Amino acid sequence: MGFRRDSTAHQATKGRLKLRVWWGGLWPFLWLSLALYLVGLSNDSEPAHFISRILLFVPIVSLVLGLVNMSGITCNLKHAKQRLQEGQNASMQLRLTNYGSLSKLNFLLHTAILNRTLNIRHRWVWFIQSIAGEQSADAALSVSGLKRGENEIEYAKLVCESPLKIFVFEREYFCGGSCIVYPRLLCDPESIINSTSLLTRALLVQDPFDYRGVREYVPTDDLRLIHWMSSARRGELVIKVLERYGVTPCTISLSAPDGSKTNDAWDE
Repeated sequence: MGFRRDSTAHQATKGRLKLRVWWGGLWPFLWLSLALYLVGLSNDSEPAHFISRILLFVPIVSLVLGLVNMSGITCNLKHAKQRLQEGQNASMQLRLTNYGSLSKLNFLLHTAILNRTLNIRHRWVWFIQSIAGEQSADAALSVSGLKRGENEIEYAKLVCESPLKIFVFEREYFCGGSCIVYPRLLCDPESIINSTSLLTRALLVQDPFDYRGVREYVPTDDLRLIHWMSSARRGELVIKVLERYGVTPCTISLSAPDGSKTNDAWDE
């Protein structure tokens, strides 16, 4: 994933920083430090005491570096498009800003999108490279599989490990923003008119007696557009997608016969 770096600042809402400990990596330092301390205590060995303190100091330094790495990072995530058709890929705009922390480690970005209409939650994970101090990074994240209804960004969570991978730091960012996904058209996509190019040439009007396909019914649709025969075959309500035609305005000019402007001349 490529980033464009700049020095602009961007505010975002931070969540609480969470810390997880990988005890499998921490216990060797603790046990070895305790063993050297007991050896130094029994033999009155100053080098053993010194090495035991060093071994205790190493996890502490790893913890501090991990905290400093996450301290100044903010994240903002929003939908690039507010409305989509079901089956289309959605795009989210990501901005990460480092407000001067010593960020030398990479991140994992966990995102969750909640479909409030169907109560479905989608999750994705991306790898994010480290960002220098006083810098921002922008990226476009592509997601697929969003279902019809209101899809809201539930959270964006950055995950970072300490240098020795003993501690894992997590912070959630509450970004908000939703995208409405409409039901997909149940017809051949090639038969759909490119309304964007047609609008530049003519005015589109819907023909109530002609339709190009059907799609799934949503509560806001007009009941008069329900295709009852197709609904009976499918076992669910579907509505007609009316055909659109371009109406191009035109001007008709008539020339009167030479030498006469009477009504009789016009009738001839």
